[in-house]
Amino acid sequence: MAGDNLRTVEQVTGRIDLGQAILGGIGTGAWVGLFVGLIVGLFTVGPAWLGLILGGILIGAAFGAVFGLAAGIAARRRGEYSALRSVVASRYDVIALDGTVGAARQALGLASPAQYPPPPA
Repeated sequence: MAGDNLRTVEQVTGRIDLGQAILGGIGTGAWVGLFVGLIVGLFTVGPAWLGLILGGILIGAAFGAVFGLAAGIAARRRGEYSALRSVVASRYDVIALDGTVGAARQALGLASPAQYPPPPA
């Protein structure tokens, strides 16, 4: 399937508030802390690696909350909105190998090839 005349469409979902920014920062920081804890945990012996992973998650979440708060305050001053972005095409083409056009049309639920005029040469 190929799209023609691509464009980006944004659907505004609302204003960015501090709660969303802080929660996003906590989530991102926790993932980074988990990664750092796992890397450091590779070089430890015994059950201490569990404490390193949990400590990494907690410290990462704390730093993420602080940075999320700072990002939320900065976004609030600029009046930014949260939005969902998607790429859409004005026209889509289905590309099929020779001999499979009928099966492709049947799979898409389209009419039989006899109902369509032949493509221009």
